[in-house]
Amino acid sequence: MTHWKALAAGLGLLVIAALPAQAAGKPMEPKDYVTDASQSDAFEIKISEMALRTSENAAVKDFATKMIDAHKQSTEKLKAAAAEAGVADSVTDTLGVKQTAAAGKLEVLTGAAFDREFASIQVKAHEEALKLHSDYAKNGGSTPLKAFAGAVVPTIQQHLKMAKTLQASLKKK
Repeated sequence: MTHWKALAAGLGLLVIAALPAQAAGKPMEPKDYVTDASQSDAFEIKISEMALRTSENAAVKDFATKMIDAHKQSTEKLKAAAAEAGVADSVTDTLGVKQTAAAGKLEVLTGAAFDREFASIQVKAHEEALKLHSDYAKNGGSTPLKAFAGAVVPTIQQHLKMAKTLQASLKKK
C-alpha cells in the first residue's frame, strides 16, 4: 500500500509541476495579440504626438515624427493581418491601463523632464512590444498574425536601438 501512495503522490507532483509549464506555453489568442499590438501602436502615436506639442528638443521631435509614421503604418498592416485572421474587430485605438497611466504622467511634464521621461517610456514600450511580437511570431496560433509579428520584429529592434540612443543623449543634458 505504501508503494501505491508514494506512486500516487509522485504522479500528483508531476501533474502539479506540469500545469504552470502548460499554461505558460499556451499560445496567446489571436484576438488578444491584436488588441495588445494595436494598443501598443496607439500608445506610441499618442505619446509621440504629445512630444511634438511639448518638446523643444529637435532630436525628441524627430524621433516622435518617425514613431508616428512607423506606428500608423504598422497599424494598417496589423488591420490587414487581423482581417485575414478573422479578428479585425479586436483592433483598437484605445490605450490599456498602464499606457493611460504612463501617458498621464508624461502629460504633466515639460522641458528636459518631459524629454527624459518620453525617452524612458519609449525604451520600455519598445522592449514590451519586442517581447509581444517575438513571442507571437514564435508561438502564435494564427498564420497571418504570426507573419505580421515576425515581419515587424526587426523594425521594433531598430526603434528600441533609436530610443536607447535618444535616452542616452538626454541623460548627458
